[in-house]
Amino acid sequence: MKFLKVLSIVVLLLPATVFADGASIRVEVIVFQHLTQKGLHAETWPAYPALPTTQGAIELTETNKNYSLLSPEDFQLNDIEQKLQKNHYTILLHTAWLQPSTHAKSLHLYGKNLLDDNNDPDTLAPYNPLEQWQLNGTLKINKSNYYNVAADLALNLPINALKNYATPSELKQWFPDQSMINFALKQKARLRKDELHYFDHPLFGMLVKITPDTPA
Repeated sequence: MKFLKVLSIVVLLLPATVFADGASIRVEVIVFQHLTQKGLHAETWPAYPALPTTQGAIELTETNKNYSLLSPEDFQLNDIEQKLQKNHYTILLHTAWLQPSTHAKSLHLYGKNLLDDNNDPDTLAPYNPLEQWQLNGTLKINKSNYYNVAADLALNLPINALKNYATPSELKQWFPDQSMINFALKQKARLRKDELHYFDHPLFGMLVKITPDTPA
């Protein structure tokens, strides 16, 4: 199972750190794509799935006082990113930020501009709605006894990106008269602090780690 494969990649790389609870939390995510013939045939895909609503979601920037992006030098999951890449997973986004622990509004996540070959998955470029983003969606975090996380993401791919994993007749049957295909990942989870959680999908997935912020 893909879940076990990804889990085996990350479990030995997790840092054994302990943090005290605080008013702010540190969130780090890696979103990756892994197209395979088996994954594409794993489900019956809706031709037109419900896409995430990003209107009103908070945009993460380095200058946002309450929701501040961290630099790649401060990432904790760089070893895991490198391991995923060595296993032929495409990194769509790797980012981290600080936010209030009790905030319940959605945050906008996006990555890999389909119109730009010079993508850096570790840098969240300014969002342009006119661009074609391979990853687009929201992440919502609210703290109670656990960290309640709600992911609503879409993987957006040109139909030609799937031609190596299905026959032309299959693609025409599944996605009639479509040039851009959307795959949805909509899941909820309860996380403990320092837990690395895997949101699974046959074609892409997301790793999320939340830790209480401990100012130096």
